[in-house]
Amino acid sequence: MIYSYFKDFAGPVATIIAAVVAAFFIRRQWQTAQQQAHTALDQLRYNLFEKRYAIYAAAREAIRITFEKRDQDTMPHELDALFLRFEEARFFFPDHIHAFLDQLRKDIKAFLTKNYLHRRNAAQHTDPQSAEIRGVLLGEEAALLSMQEGLYVTSQALPKTFAGVLAFLQLIGNRPG
Repeated sequence: MIYSYFKDFAGPVATIIAAVVAAFFIRRQWQTAQQQAHTALDQLRYNLFEKRYAIYAAAREAIRITFEKRDQDTMPHELDALFLRFEEARFFFPDHIHAFLDQLRKDIKAFLTKNYLHRRNAAQHTDPQSAEIRGVLLGEEAALLSMQEGLYVTSQALPKTFAGVLAFLQLIGNRPG
């Protein structure tokens, strides 16, 4: 009698146990998939942060090279690669950062071009006694100093300009509990 009692309920009990075990494994697989999704999202955020920081570092480097190599007679070749980084900003930053970097590129090129022209002009006019020539050269130097000051102010503003997009939250984001 007890045997037949267990025999009648063995099938349903086995089905319930199998269902509970299957539910446990399905839940574990779901948790694993969720963790993998979080890991992939974290990796994406980290990669984005690295790309953005490389562009920020390129902006700092471009200003440094501009000041360091302003006495050369040609545009420093190192700036070409950095300006290409500036162009990549359109893919990784909001429009205002891309516009900022585009303006920085224009300012650097204008400063170096004006500086080269001034140096060539100063070398051609070796007569410092001419008031007209001195006036022209002093005007060019004043314009260069103004442009140099603008680049210096821009270099000091870089951290603040990029702070919103390079903040630590860009790396970790808001992960659900």
